[in-house]
Amino acid sequence: MDGYDEISLTGSFKTYSNFGEKLYTLDQLGFEKVNPQDISGGSTVEQSATIFKEVLQGNGTTAQNNVVLTNAALAIKTIHHEKSFSDCFYEAEESLLSKKALKSFTNLLAVK
Repeated sequence: MDGYDEISLTGSFKTYSNFGEKLYTLDQLGFEKVNPQDISGGSTVEQSATIFKEVLQGNGTTAQNNVVLTNAALAIKTIHHEKSFSDCFYEAEESLLSKKALKSFTNLLAVK
């Protein structure tokens, strides 16, 4: 396990829930190992914000998108534990590709 505080797809990872502890492997989820440099968050707040916006606008790299979507999928699965990981991943992917995620973030920023 890689020690990141979120799912990075740089190795196996564990989740903990009311249903117990679960170890996920990249093979199990159908992903190849991600190089940490490919998902770097930048070295400044500005770089991080740019990367974040690029991903939300649909311009993320495959590695960036897969990491974001995997984290989102497991968040969805936390609420809907009866759904498969694949179903949750596709739900997250639809939100990203349709720009619903971007719209939600834009709406959040507009709240004052």
